[in-house]
Amino acid sequence: MTTEKLTIFHVNDLHSCFTNWPHIVGYVNQHRDESTLFLDLGDHADRSQLITEATEGKGNVELLNHAKIDYATIGNNEGVTFSKPQLDRLYEQATFPVLVGNLFEKDGSHPKWAQPYAIHTLESGIRIGLIGWTAAFTGLYSQLGWKNEDSLEPLKEIVQQLKKKPILSSYCLI
Repeated sequence: MTTEKLTIFHVNDLHSCFTNWPHIVGYVNQHRDESTLFLDLGDHADRSQLITEATEGKGNVELLNHAKIDYATIGNNEGVTFSKPQLDRLYEQATFPVLVGNLFEKDGSHPKWAQPYAIHTLESGIRIGLIGWTAAFTGLYSQLGWKNEDSLEPLKEIVQQLKKKPILSSYCLI
C-alpha cells in the first residue's frame, strides 16, 4: 500500500478582515505543491467592510481568484446578508468552483453558480471528493427566495453519488 501526501490549506470566517490576507496567501504560495488544495470555507465576505459592501462582495471574489483558491463554499455572511440577486451575481467572475450541497432554488434545483460536490484529481492521480455545505438557516434563506435544507438527506444522497465514482474512500466536507 502506498501513501500519498495531501495538504489542505483553508481560510474561513475572515469576515472581510484583509489585514493578514497577504501573509496568508504568501504562506500558502510558499508551501503549495501538486498535492495541495486551498479552500475557502465561507464567511469570506462580510458586508461591514466598505470594499465588500461597495463591490457587493465581488472584490472578495477577486481576492480569492488572485489567491488561486481551488474550491469555496458559502457561509451565512454570503448566504443571508446578500440578496438573492446579489448572491446569484457574486461568483460570476470566480475562477474556482463554489460547492454548496444544501442550498437550492425554490424549484429544488441547485443555483447556477454552485454545484453540490466536486471530484478533484491530484497530479499523482489520487481523486478526492469534496462536498460543500452551509449553515442551515432555513427561515432566513426562505425569506431571500432560497430553499436551504437542514436535514442530512441531501448529504446522504451526495455521498451515495460519490460512492459510485472511483475516488478515495473518504470525503472532505467543506
